[in-house]
Amino acid sequence: MFSTEGFRIAKAKVKDRAGFPGYVAHLKEIGISYYENFLEYGEAHYFSKNGFKSSIGKRYVGIKVADTSDSKQFLIHLKEFDEAKFDYLTFCNHCANCGVEKWIVSIEDMTITYYNKAGEVIYKENIPATPDSKKLELDM
Repeated sequence: MFSTEGFRIAKAKVKDRAGFPGYVAHLKEIGISYYENFLEYGEAHYFSKNGFKSSIGKRYVGIKVADTSDSKQFLIHLKEFDEAKFDYLTFCNHCANCGVEKWIVSIEDMTITYYNKAGEVIYKENIPATPDSKKLELDM
C-alpha cells in the first residue's frame, strides 16, 4: 500500500546499510518508482509508477550542505557507511559536509545517484539485490 505510514514502517525496519536492499524491495512491491532524499530539508519525496507523490515529512532537522563538493572524501564516507562504521544520520551529515545536496534512489534502475547543489552527479552506485551481495568497492 502506497502510504506515508507504509514508508515509516518499512524505513523503521532498516537498521543499517545491509538492510537497504530489503527496503528497496518493499518500495518496489508497493509501486514506488523512485524517491529523492533532500539533506537540507531532512525529508524524502516518493513517486509511484502512476505519478502519485508522497512525502513522509521531516525525518531529522535539516542539515546545511557545503557549497563545494568533495567527491573523494564523500567516497571515503560512503565506504565507511557501507562497512557500518556509523549510523544513517552521521552519514547524512558527512554527505552534507562533502557537498551532497540530495540523492535519488531509482527503484526501477536499482541505483542511487548523489548530486551537489549545482545538480551535478557526484557518484552513482548500484543497489545490491540482497544484503549478502558484494559491498561497495571504491578505487581510491
